[in-house]
Amino acid sequence: MPETDSQTAQTGPVANLPATLPSLNQTYVVKLARELVMQIKDESEILKSYRITDEQLAAIRQLDFFQRAYEAYMIEWNSATSAERRLQLISLAYIEDGLPDLAARMVKSDEDLGKCVEVGKLLTKLGGLDKQEKGGVSQGEKFVINIDLGGDDKIRLEKNITPTPPAIENGTSNEPA
Repeated sequence: MPETDSQTAQTGPVANLPATLPSLNQTYVVKLARELVMQIKDESEILKSYRITDEQLAAIRQLDFFQRAYEAYMIEWNSATSAERRLQLISLAYIEDGLPDLAARMVKSDEDLGKCVEVGKLLTKLGGLDKQEKGGVSQGEKFVINIDLGGDDKIRLEKNITPTPPAIENGTSNEPA
């Protein structure tokens, strides 16, 4: 029996699939498993982006390699320690999907721009995109040590560790006197 194009591209754990499946490799199968577990997009959208049908997905779900990848992602995604990362990934997915609509609404005169911007700010914050670092130390950062000596006796040591600009060539400094 002659091999089809989709069969010749398949190797390892994704070999011997029905000829009706697209060319598969391990990366494709792992990414598909991850997206199905995360459920950020509807399954129909995932199938469309991977260019597969429901029947092809059913065949892929029968692969041992897919089942192991799916199970591993399911354990990781539903782990109690991954809640923050889950929220971040979900927020980033919605930012990616919604940004074109928000941008289109920004140029319309009848939209409440403030509300559009607030949604964008929330998604950006949840996605972790609002963090800006400058030279490894954020602007205005301080190093603080609190020592509790018991009772009302407390010592607080505070040092501003904000980077200062280097001295200029004529010997003067940009630092305040």
